[in-house]
Amino acid sequence: MPDQIISHLFSKAMFRGVLLCVATLCFFSCSEPTASKDEKHAFIIPYELDQPQQFKLDDALHEISGISRIEPGDDLLAVNDERGELYRISPVGEIISHKTFHKGGDYEDLAVVGNAVYVMKSNGNLYFIPDFDAAQLESKTYKAKLRDGMEFESITYDSTRQQLILLVKDGDSRAGKAPAYVFDLQRREFHQEPELLIDPKKISGMQIKGKSLRASAMARHPFTGDWYIVSAINRMLLVCGPDGDGKGYIHLSKKMLPQPEGICFAENGDLFISSEGLSKPGRLFRFAYKP
Repeated sequence: MPDQIISHLFSKAMFRGVLLCVATLCFFSCSEPTASKDEKHAFIIPYELDQPQQFKLDDALHEISGISRIEPGDDLLAVNDERGELYRISPVGEIISHKTFHKGGDYEDLAVVGNAVYVMKSNGNLYFIPDFDAAQLESKTYKAKLRDGMEFESITYDSTRQQLILLVKDGDSRAGKAPAYVFDLQRREFHQEPELLIDPKKISGMQIKGKSLRASAMARHPFTGDWYIVSAINRMLLVCGPDGDGKGYIHLSKKMLPQPEGICFAENGDLFISSEGLSKPGRLFRFAYKP
């Protein structure tokens, strides 16, 4: 083979090698997902938790305790921890309307199902509002009648099973597992045994305060089917598979999220987290989905 041909082939191979290196460097420098700070147990999610859009909430939502998305679109329904009122807010946190559905109480979370909404008290009781757009809201109470002493803070609508999932915060640790109970939307009744056991201890290196996860909000990812669970006390975002087994966790910034109490997903997969204000106004955060 002539020397010129060998030289030409060698030059082409070198050029391709340089292009491959440059492309690889560009990929890794441009992709910056959030990962756990613990390098031994690194876990990556498709959100940059240090780069959210942040929106200040009205004083009426200083103690915002739950959010749920209204379909279609990205408007949200929110509830205050102490007031029996529903707040419709825009994706940038502006109050569009608010209406009274019941007297004051310890309202922890809510779930939107079509044009209806279920507001949950800390004892698991549900307030069913058939049409949140009605001029005057009407509500019907479904009493949980589950095991005594359990406290709830998380409810979400599981569209894959067409059920409401209520996650226990305290009172039934089951050796560190957090049980989730079902409210059957067809029969309008609670299942007496847990449907799901959220098990964070299957994550290597996972540490939680006390005997239970003490979750404050829960939602199912619309594309992956994973459960995203916020624990304000443990300062973390926990991700579990559809079966409830923990996949990984990310520590949350106390400065940015002093009291995260609500979580849901936008239509395009963006992540919403709401936080009570404590010494500052309440906040709504939107984290862009980067699959």
